[in-house]
Amino acid sequence: MTETKKWLSVRELKEKIDKGVEFKEKSWIPATIDWIYNTIAVPDVQMNRKGAVCPFVPYSLDRDLLYLTSLERPLSKESEAIEYMHTQLQDFLDIEPCQPNEDASYKSLLVAFPHCLEDSEKIVKEVRVAIKPHFLRFGVTCGEFYSSNNDRSVRNSDMLIAQSPVPLIAIRYLTPHDKLFLKTQPDLYEIFRHWKGDGLDEK
Repeated sequence: MTETKKWLSVRELKEKIDKGVEFKEKSWIPATIDWIYNTIAVPDVQMNRKGAVCPFVPYSLDRDLLYLTSLERPLSKESEAIEYMHTQLQDFLDIEPCQPNEDASYKSLLVAFPHCLEDSEKIVKEVRVAIKPHFLRFGVTCGEFYSSNNDRSVRNSDMLIAQSPVPLIAIRYLTPHDKLFLKTQPDLYEIFRHWKGDGLDEK
């Protein structure tokens, strides 16, 4: 079993920031923690629904199951990021809680790429495209965030929902709710449907 010390608990990081701890070598962390707590973990009237912008985040924080890690070196090629993400997937699958434990649905990992700010859009989008089919086959989904991301809410096309202060890819277990995001992507949706047959109840 992989130990969670390989990752940083977002809740613990927030507590350190509140105590005045500085992150000199990882100066991107405070802004990222602020974004998590004050943007995606809270409601926004533009969402046209109840609950947080990202419904999973408050529950993940409550259970201390939201983690943060980062690739702390400049990337010379995209394949390095893909290899790193495959490693993170294996750790994600190994670290408790794991399915079918109910709490596993709230385990999430944010993988930051703080050294690719200039090429963030190209890198994280291409990496996500490359890894997502593989992730889905393991019952895990992923999505990219970066400062210029133009992804919009399915309930309000005027609301940008995936802009973060540092480029990152978020991963979590699949849920039936993911049909909403995958049904417009036939190749990915077919993988989702195949995996769903092993336990997810489509509604």
